[in-house]
Amino acid sequence: MTNKIITLTLILFLVMLTTSYASAALILENVNQGYLYPGSEASLNIKIANDFNYDVEDVKITLIFNSLTSTGSIDFSKPTLFSSVGSASDEQDSIDEDDSESFSFTIKASNSIEPGNYNIPYQISYTGLNNSAVTETGSLGISVNSKTSLDFSISQTGKVIGMKDKITFKIINKGFGEVKFLSVKVNEPIGYTLLSEDKVYIGSIASDDSDSASFDVILNKANPSFSATITYKDFENNDKTQTLNFDLTAYTKEKAIELGLIKKSNAPFIVGIIILVVIVWFVVRMIRRARKRKANNIKNSGGY
Repeated sequence: MTNKIITLTLILFLVMLTTSYASAALILENVNQGYLYPGSEASLNIKIANDFNYDVEDVKITLIFNSLTSTGSIDFSKPTLFSSVGSASDEQDSIDEDDSESFSFTIKASNSIEPGNYNIPYQISYTGLNNSAVTETGSLGISVNSKTSLDFSISQTGKVIGMKDKITFKIINKGFGEVKFLSVKVNEPIGYTLLSEDKVYIGSIASDDSDSASFDVILNKANPSFSATITYKDFENNDKTQTLNFDLTAYTKEKAIELGLIKKSNAPFIVGIIILVVIVWFVVRMIRRARKRKANNIKNSGGY
């Protein structure tokens, strides 16, 4: 009976020990990445924890960049999205039981990469229990950020004081990432009267794309200026606000005619012709009446 108890106890211990080893591993505890933009470099620090019940030695991590796709798989028909600056491997002599060590890299993103989240495969090798050589694979997530770069321009259709004009405010997204929830609000008008709503919602503008907001105005004087505030969320979902100021162009009607922006009105000339025609018509009519009266007087006095 005693032998059976000892045997069962030993079997249970071995099962527990095997299960413990099976569940234990070197754990990717933390990934600390610097800001990485298309075409730029960033630091990458990987912290590995030893979950085994023993020390491991000769720990080496190698990042696998060859033709990496956005899903972390390897496609040799596609260009490499990332590369290492220096070695793609780093190693530590050992990681003690219940301890952790850091592995450092410098990586570079390709110029053509799209901002977003990516998985980078890695291979980790170490010497384990009874000097056994172990190799494991996994993947870690990193982010490619986007610098927001917006450009602006303004145009007018009229440019004449006292006349209706349309101001078009154009936003160009020159950054690598999309901007969202963008709106344009006109600030206090200077030198013009705003005829339309003072706020226009645009929404999203993709990278290398543009959109615009238009406002109907009447220019009141020379040297007007246009001020607008734009609000949006950048690629990293941060709230952004910018205030832009532009000088507008405003000409007098005489200067606009001289520059050929508008044509000189023929209305006064046409009105003058009409008045002249009416005057001539009245004069001719009066002369005819006078002649008719004279003829009647001669007839009545027997002048024939």
